[in-house]
Amino acid sequence: PHWLLDVKDGNFSIRDSSIDGPNLDKPGYEGLIHFASTRPADDSKTETLTGEIRNSFLRTSKIALSGDMVSRNLILENSVFAANTRVFDLRVPIAAASVSMIDLAACTLAAGEEYFHIEMLPGSGANNKPAPSVRIVADGTVFGPPLQPDGKSEEKKPLLISGVPPESIASVVEWWEYACAYSNQIGLPNAGGSRSGREPLAEWKQIAGAGHIMRPLAGPNAVLLPRDLPAAKELAQGD
Repeated sequence: PHWLLDVKDGNFSIRDSSIDGPNLDKPGYEGLIHFASTRPADDSKTETLTGEIRNSFLRTSKIALSGDMVSRNLILENSVFAANTRVFDLRVPIAAASVSMIDLAACTLAAGEEYFHIEMLPGSGANNKPAPSVRIVADGTVFGPPLQPDGKSEEKKPLLISGVPPESIASVVEWWEYACAYSNQIGLPNAGGSRSGREPLAEWKQIAGAGHIMRPLAGPNAVLLPRDLPAAKELAQGD
């Protein structure tokens, strides 16, 4: 199968679970959870669907969660998400009748390549000005060191947010956080260029907006784990 769980215009709930993807490369396997939407983003009467994951441990050699953020809320609490490629692979409308939400509370994330990859849904918001259609709220969450990829690859920092230019992030995603920690081994959004003399966290705070990032922790000793994280298939909950 392409996905362990494939949800189409529906809700899902995972609690008190430990979920693993295949340890070996399987043809066609893409990741753990996929949620698709066939509903228009500009329909204000559309019911908001929910996916919740609580007290769980999810690991995969591919993508952890992938789907359309159209009238969809994700509630993630006290859980670990580890993916060799992307933790979140999201398709979002340019403008929507209602803002979808990702609520991260007391979670730990580790990725090999990207923590949040964002792609715009084709044709969305054709008659609307771009506006944030997804709100991400993180509370007491750890954006941990990267997983080691399977096999040889170029060493580079995995990105916190990719798919959209740093200067455009705030027009697509409304980011709020309180008391979160960032490993210094991941790449935070920054404006780039030689004129940028700020610390990575200061750059990210400016991009997210004044007052959107409260009590953050970053730097070489911000996130300390018992060992460097291996590839997902060798990861244990004790890590």
